[in-house]
Amino acid sequence: AQIFDVIKNLKSLDVTVLLVEQNARLALQAADYAYVMDSGLVSMSGPARELVDDARVREAYLGERA
Repeated sequence: AQIFDVIKNLKSLDVTVLLVEQNARLALQAADYAYVMDSGLVSMSGPARELVDDARVREAYLGERA
């Protein structure tokens, strides 16, 4: 939780942060733009708000069923 507080503060200062995170939900909430990786390869990319609404991301990384 502390790391994401720091990231939010940095974001408010317009500082760019590269975040590699296993918790997809938190990462997508904190990000403006995201890359989704599968087996070491980028499988999707785009605005984080769009990815968090994508059914494939929701099922594979957020544990939700379509």
